[in-house]
Amino acid sequence: MTNTGAEINFGREAENKNDHQTARGWYAKAAQGGSIEALRRLAINLLVRDPAAVADGIGMARQAADRGDAEAAHLCATIAATVCAAGNGTCASL
Repeated sequence: MTNTGAEINFGREAENKNDHQTARGWYAKAAQGGSIEALRRLAINLLVRDPAAVADGIGMARQAADRGDAEAAHLCATIAATVCAAGNGTCASL
């Protein structure tokens, strides 16, 4: 059994030190333990920290939103609105 709260805290601490790879590891571990918050935090990290993994980040944000995370749902809506506003023809695929 994992302590997802502690793992999320370790991830936060790593992010505060700009150690994003370590943060991703902690968030991934907590997400595997069932934490929706960790899944969202991992998604955001993948979207905004180098090296970015945009497709993975969007997919994880959607998973968290599908599991009831309101912040992840807001993030997904923001991404969708941005893509649609860009008018590059991908809006219909969202």
